[in-house]
Order: sequence, then C-alpha cells, then structure tokens
Amino acid sequence: MKKFFLLPLVLFGTLVSAQQLPTPSSLAAVEQRIGLTDIRVEYHRPNVNKREIFGAMVPMNQIWRTGANKATSVRFSTEVNILDNVIPAGTYSLFSVPSNDNWTIILNTATELWGTGNYKEENDVLRITVPVASTTPTESFSITFENIARANGEMCLSWATTKVCIPIQVDVDAKALENIKAAVAAEPENWSVLRNSAAYYMDNEIDMAKALAWMQKSVELKGDNWYSLYLLGRAYHLNADRKNAVKTGKSALELYRAQIKESNAPATYEPMLTEAIETWGKKK
Repeated sequence: MKKFFLLPLVLFGTLVSAQQLPTPSSLAAVEQRIGLTDIRVEYHRPNVNKREIFGAMVPMNQIWRTGANKATSVRFSTEVNILDNVIPAGTYSLFSVPSNDNWTIILNTATELWGTGNYKEENDVLRITVPVASTTPTESFSITFENIARANGEMCLSWATTKVCIPIQVDVDAKALENIKAAVAAEPENWSVLRNSAAYYMDNEIDMAKALAWMQKSVELKGDNWYSLYLLGRAYHLNADRKNAVKTGKSALELYRAQIKESNAPATYEPMLTEAIETWGKKK
C-alpha cells in the first residue's frame, strides 16, 4: 500500500514544479533595427482593467518598474546616443519616474530585478527627462518604436491615455564604414562588394574618388551588368568627368534595353537612365 501511494505523490510533485500558468500581465518582446543597431525590449504588459493608472495604481514622482513582474529589459547591439548620453552596447533594465508633465527615464545595469525593491541608483547609466503627451486610450501597457529614420528613432511607452517617447540616435556611418573596410579587405576581387561599397560612399558623400575607383574595378570584374554601368556613370559624374559619365550612361542604357528585349520585361528603369544621361551631360 505504501508503494501504491508514493508513486502518485512523486509524480504530482514533478507536475507542480513544471507547470506553467498564465499571468495577468503577459510577456512581450519587440525588436527594431535603427541603422545597423538592433534593439530588443522584453517586458510584461499590465492592463488598465477599469482602474485609474497614473497617480493611483502607479504613484506619481516615485520610481516605477515600467511594466509588471520582472524589470523590463532593453538590449542595444551597438553603442547608442540618447539625448547626448552615450550608452554602450549591452542589456539594461528600464525604470521611470512618472509625473504630470514629464517622466524621468532610467537605464540601469542590474537586469535581474523584480520590481524596484533592489534597485540602486548607483547602477544607473542614464537618467533623462522626456515630456508627456496624451494618446488614445491604451488598454495594455505598450512599448513601440516610432518615427524610424536612417540613424534615429523613438522608443515610446503608452498606457491608459499617457505616452512618452525616448529619442535614440545611432552612428550608422561608423558601423557601415567598418563593415565596408572589412568586406573589401576580405574580398578585394568581389565585384558586388566593390559596387555596394561605392554606392554607399556616393549616397552619403564620403569619398568620391574612392567610389569611382571601386566602380571601375567592379565593372572591370563584371561588365555585363547595366546597373553597375549606371553606377560607374554616376561616379564619373560626381568626380566632374562629364564625358565619361555620359558615355558610360549610354552603355548602361544600351545594355538595359538589350536585356529587357530578351526577357520581354517592361522598361521600368529606362526613364531613370535617360534622365541621368541628360543630367550628366549638362555643363555646370
């Protein structure tokens, strides 16, 4: 009889320790790339549930875990800049101090906190103030990314009718140039690597002479690509070589027309090429 009852008790204990139950504040994660920087936020989402939030459930002018359960975490894959504060790559916990007109936003190096009980200000890497805005009623606390541009964006916190946004900037050129340098060093005879590198330099007005040299080498390695010829013409134009710009542009157009005729595809890019040739041929 003892053996008969012992087995179910052991099994019951195993099931209890392994069981998973839903929580009132669901776990969520959101990811966003700004430039070449990946940002990941993990947080729990409490609901309004007909309660008064700010000034009641979340006291004003007191530190708040900015979510529920375990402290919200924010991970940056590279260094970022937040209101002139340089934040190294890494993972941080997110806290805030809400008030009527603005919030204090805090990033802290202690990432395994539950609530604010063991929070220590000495571990802060960021303390900034951001203004409060009104928003449409938001039932579940939400962290979103908005106004994303090439090198900046905003991480926004919304709950009830309150919203605050944290501006984030990244040095996208520094990372891109580092990647270009490494790629060209690793594959100096790869026409695609050279073309991509030249295009980035031209798009961002970095070094037109180097962009031209890369495009010349790229076309030397693979000259049957109309887009490469177009970029080479553009590189000549940006280096004030009107004659070679027009000549190369015409070669790009001729090759493009031959390719679309063979494939019976629509001439989508012909206006772009003809306009470029016209522009490059004008005297300044």
